[in-house]
Amino acid sequence: MQEGWLRNQKCTQSEASAVAYLRSTTRLHEGEAESIAMAVGRNALVLADDEARRIAHALGVKRIGTAGVLLEAYLRQYLTISELEDAITDLASVSWQSPEVATLILKRARETQQ
Repeated sequence: MQEGWLRNQKCTQSEASAVAYLRSTTRLHEGEAESIAMAVGRNALVLADDEARRIAHALGVKRIGTAGVLLEAYLRQYLTISELEDAITDLASVSWQSPEVATLILKRARETQQ
């Protein structure tokens, strides 16, 4: 896997205010609230929790799951097809992953190889 393809981002002051509001009005954990607050003014979001997805949707935030992030990493050539396959298998071993989603992700990746 190529180094440096993920970057750690910090909340701005206005995003931190949004985090505080989300934490006080929902059951979101801090990381979920930070992700949503940052995504409102940015372009993507990674969420796994149903409540976080619902809140992000209500705020008009784009949502992408972990498997989608892995596909995007492959499409941007940060992962090889073998690394993507391994990552999808690993993901399924640590959290529930729809077999249909896993199949679709790998199918899309393989289609881009042709």
